[in-house]
Amino acid sequence: MVSFSVTPDPEYGRADAVRVAVFRGDRVAALEPLASSDWGVQFFADSGRDYRIRVSHTGATAPLVLNWSSGARPPNDDLAAAAVLEDADGSTEGTNAGATLEPGEFFGDLAATVWYQWTAPSDGAWAFESSVGELRVLAFSGTDPSDLRLVSGFASERSVFPARAGEVYRIAVASQNAEAAGRPYELTWAAVDREPGNDDFAGAEQIPGEASSSHGVGIDSQATVEPGEPVESGIRTKWWT
Repeated sequence: MVSFSVTPDPEYGRADAVRVAVFRGDRVAALEPLASSDWGVQFFADSGRDYRIRVSHTGATAPLVLNWSSGARPPNDDLAAAAVLEDADGSTEGTNAGATLEPGEFFGDLAATVWYQWTAPSDGAWAFESSVGELRVLAFSGTDPSDLRLVSGFASERSVFPARAGEVYRIAVASQNAEAAGRPYELTWAAVDREPGNDDFAGAEQIPGEASSSHGVGIDSQATVEPGEPVESGIRTKWWT
């Protein structure tokens, strides 16, 4: 597995969106596209074969740095081999370069997952965050790819969820899609304050009692699953009464 990614030149700060694409072929008019994604790609390369890497801006131009690496799957690529996080808060360095999806994994467009296992030291809310904005962090309950249940909100670089003391959670770090570059990152976690409102069952919002009316409801990106919710309630739940 080979990974190419671009990062803004530190002297100039963050650039507008950048697209990285990989092609095979010797003539521009006959190039065969292999992979394309924002900020970086990864793909399986054949030894001795030439590949063409294209970097293009989709907005204002800025100096960039091109990074590349190759290697085997990370040791915590599979859920069963999840790296154990020991403390109530801390940080760890990792990479999802070369990572895959194992049978039973499906998280929409997300791919190239690596896994961590963490036991909540007390009741409360925790945030897990990736240092790389193009990587997504998700928190699950469950022990097997086939029975995982998302307990955090919509996948982003920062994942917040309510935890129960002694319960084991599985934390995934994933690329935005199957072709996006795997890359090194720092994963940090810490307890945070949380105002659940009607994200939790106890804070269910009252619906007016008129015989005939309407009442606006909505599920935002930060909605979670609180400990003890039955599986029938699904994921990213909010409550009304």
